[in-house]
Amino acid sequence: MTEYLGYALTDWFPAKITPARKGLYIVGSEDLSVMMYWNGRGWRNALGKLMYSRIAWRGIAHEI
Repeated sequence: MTEYLGYALTDWFPAKITPARKGLYIVGSEDLSVMMYWNGRGWRNALGKLMYSRIAWRGIAHEI
């Protein structure tokens, strides 16, 4: 099981499926991934720049 800061992570979701909630997610792939913010319409990087590329994503599998 994959964990992040002690929390279980979801499986990878394809880009065509978008998160149901706004928040921070791990995006990328198994080899290279970064934290990005989903604002309900698109992905923003740490600098706040809107990213339009299609990316896989995963999140924490627990309500926090």
